[in-house]
Amino acid sequence: GKHEIRDFGKGFLQELNEEAYQRYLMREMVFSASKTCAEELQHVLEQVVAAGLGKKSSGKTGQREKDAAKWDAATNEERPGVRRFLPDGDTAQDASQEQQDPESAETPMETTGDQEDERQSAAKQSDLNEATLNQNDDADAEKVSEAKTRLAFLKMRDAMEARDLESLLKLVPGAEAAAVEESEITLGWRLVRELELAVSLKKPDLKEIRMRLRKATEAKVEEETLREAARKLAAAEIREGCRLENIEARAM
Repeated sequence: GKHEIRDFGKGFLQELNEEAYQRYLMREMVFSASKTCAEELQHVLEQVVAAGLGKKSSGKTGQREKDAAKWDAATNEERPGVRRFLPDGDTAQDASQEQQDPESAETPMETTGDQEDERQSAAKQSDLNEATLNQNDDADAEKVSEAKTRLAFLKMRDAMEARDLESLLKLVPGAEAAAVEESEITLGWRLVRELELAVSLKKPDLKEIRMRLRKATEAKVEEETLREAARKLAAAEIREGCRLENIEARAM
């Protein structure tokens, strides 16, 4: 719905220039992460991942190895001054010509040296390009990781505001795995324990109520909430005690 117009424009940009499209996605992701809408950030993150962004560099030197192989092939194709695959009758004549003309013997060495310099220059440029690409990839990966952490926090925060226990039981561990700040995780678990305690108080299971009250106490749920739960537990235990006494009295 609300993303359709923007996505249409991004699709058009992708057709024109893939690299520009990817840079735009990264900027949009960073901007969305600075806001508080989990839905919008998730939408952009999905597009970033689909575009193959956010992966750390492999550290491989594949391009450099390809360039080196290309130069080896070029220089080994036929070395100057060496006549391969010639008939035997021409070999001696070719060798004598090389010995008689010292200037021609120097030229191959100069040519080979130039080629070696060219090859080293190309290898250095390839290494530089690869290092730049790796740095960009690592920077993108860091930004994507931060955006994922931000998304995990926003989702957990929304569930906390809604006091949605079922969602929190999934989102709090997810936020913890996504390296959300420990203080926020503590608040998330505290609310989970408070909501679990509230649910248990609606059940007749005294054993569960005691267990939930203990966990809520460990999570440092508000004192007022704990006192109210303890009061209800005591009342339930009294009722249960009275019920058992009545059963025993009837049995007599």
